[in-house]
Amino acid sequence: MAGIWEAEAHLERVDCDYDELCHLLEGRVRLTDAEGVSQEFGPGDSFVVAAGFRGTWENLTPVRKVFFILQPR
Repeated sequence: MAGIWEAEAHLERVDCDYDELCHLLEGRVRLTDAEGVSQEFGPGDSFVVAAGFRGTWENLTPVRKVFFILQPR
């Protein structure tokens, strides 16, 4: 599955059972894993949220991204 996703600033808990490739078009996000390790990404950044990731996804600003989700069959 692929598409464009947009959302306002917010924080949500994440428990991924799929791999997701993200490419940020606009905005800033912070991913924090269950151990408290954070990474921030901004416009032009591409990154993978791997299956098994548990933590939080925080839109620090309004965000627009292209995403590709790979789910096992």
